[in-house]
Amino acid sequence: MSYTPLSPSNLNQIDIATESGNWGDLRNGDFSIINNELRALYDYYIAGEDLSQFTVVGVNSSGQVIKCDSSQYPFKTNIIGITVNSVTSGEQGLIRHFGKITNFLWNWTPGLPLYFDSKGLLTQNAALQTAFKCIVGKALSKMTIQFQIETSIDLQQESGVVKEEVYQIAHGFSVGDGVGFSSGEWFKADASSRFLPGQGVVSNIKDPDSFTVIYFGWMNWHNHGLTIGGLYFVADGGGWENDPMNVTYQNPLIKVIDGDTVFILPWQGSLTRGSLNKFEETFTQSAIDPVTKTITLNHGLNSWGITLEIRDDSGYQVEFIQNRTIDNNTIELDLTAHYNDMTGTWRAILFG
Repeated sequence: MSYTPLSPSNLNQIDIATESGNWGDLRNGDFSIINNELRALYDYYIAGEDLSQFTVVGVNSSGQVIKCDSSQYPFKTNIIGITVNSVTSGEQGLIRHFGKITNFLWNWTPGLPLYFDSKGLLTQNAALQTAFKCIVGKALSKMTIQFQIETSIDLQQESGVVKEEVYQIAHGFSVGDGVGFSSGEWFKADASSRFLPGQGVVSNIKDPDSFTVIYFGWMNWHNHGLTIGGLYFVADGGGWENDPMNVTYQNPLIKVIDGDTVFILPWQGSLTRGSLNKFEETFTQSAIDPVTKTITLNHGLNSWGITLEIRDDSGYQVEFIQNRTIDNNTIELDLTAHYNDMTGTWRAILFG
């Protein structure tokens, strides 16, 4: 085996970077020259949180390594590598900065780029799992990748999402806040006042003076704590409420998809008072006419304008109920499309 030694002129062009703080000095002769810089393949690090194997990571303000989150730009950290093994918070682990990595459990599509998701884990599904797209390598085969951090980041909007980057000094918002805009200023939505309606939801905090608001479409909101499948209204005093009877003005903005995803509903432009009269009746399939598949409810709300919900015991809501108003105190519901599935106990909830 032979090699060509570097000339003194080449050596002068190489910047051998040294790390300090929580970084160790594991070198072991594993070096490569990239863009005239001599770089080590590996380094020790101190984990700022529990990290899984092959997690894309960066350094936080305390000098510790944490996972990168693709839904946050600039990912809460600067990307510096990928974990070699899993490591517990506070423990010392090993990071790889670049190069070929093989794992016999992988099943990548060869030739396609690699991204990372909201948990810092590798993925080739950029469209669904990354709000901001940053290539961190490509698959060389089903089990081998070339890990290489790209310098450019694609800040494309997610398909079907209407959002805006906003600058407001000391805005004070957090991810998940309902917000509105009036008289040149953004405010936190509050259902106790018709003058403080929510027009969107904060999806990202860039810094104390900048944030992103989504007006319509999908939003990654991890560990939001809301009930999956629920429809949420702006609450009195701010926050979220899934019972419209508990708010002064009804301002629905969120439909919960799963534990990490919500759908932001478009601003309706008007608010309905939450203090409407309410009628609720529990029934089973036996109360439905087996021939016409209809049920008549004597709600007594003395109203021609009725808002209707049909839910089972688990909270599942039946969509698209055909109904016929008989008079201002009586309504007939056509449940033909749902009759065969309506086992157990159901609740009809009417507001008017």
